[in-house]
Amino acid sequence: DIKKHKGFSSVVYKCTADKLTIGYGQRVEYLRVTKEQAEDWLKEELSNLKYILADRYDWFLPAPQEVKDVVMNMAYQIGPSGFNKFSKTIFYLENKDYKGASVEMLDSKWARDDTPKRAKELSDRLSKIEE
Repeated sequence: DIKKHKGFSSVVYKCTADKLTIGYGQRVEYLRVTKEQAEDWLKEELSNLKYILADRYDWFLPAPQEVKDVVMNMAYQIGPSGFNKFSKTIFYLENKDYKGASVEMLDSKWARDDTPKRAKELSDRLSKIEE
């Protein structure tokens, strides 16, 4: 009955009581998740993200694993569209100039204001990659 009356939504919406809700009327404020569920969600999200990046950038799949890991980390945080705005970084990655890409990625609001420690760590990892 509940499934029939509530209906299913895979995205968060506001119910008639103006509460954030998902699934079959589950109020978001009451949701709890186990570490295992969160890890499963992360794996699924990263798998989807990998396909998006591979479809968008010819250089992505053949790149060294560390490059893919850094790009996935960035794109997971800021989204594929956000990553796509790093046109100079992407140019350097496409041309296997990982040191150039590591410098260029720091020339951004993301690196200066949003998450400077994360940006620096990812930049450092990229700068050490030899092709």
